Amino acid sequence: MPHASYFITPCVPPSTFSFFSLTPTYSADTIEYYTNPGDVVLDSFCRSGMTGVAATEVGRKALLSDLSPAAAFIAYNLNTPIDAGLYLNAINGTSTKIKSKSSPNWLYKKETRPDSS
Repeated sequence: MPHASYFITPCVPPSTFSFFSLTPTYSADTIEYYTNPGDVVLDSFCRSGMTGVAATEVGRKALLSDLSPAAAFIAYNLNTPIDAGLYLNAINGTSTKIKSKSSPNWLYKKETRPDSS
């Protein structure tokens, strides 16, 4: 079984923490200094998931968790890769649908449904 080393992020006192106090750049430098490529970084109170973003940027794996469902949701979505092609196709399809509407106020017009009886 291969050996994996772990880097546990230091706890930040809640009174000094804000979502903007730890940037991915700061975390990436710290993670890169204390770990090797392929290591696992554990952030047990991930909040917005910036440690995971930083770990991925420097070639480490991240294990993130949080007691808050909202924080876990945000961290998951910030750290889940997406297929760029599928994303661009969805954006282009949406913009095509919007451009095809004849009136600039199409969103606010009430459409009548045919009577089903």
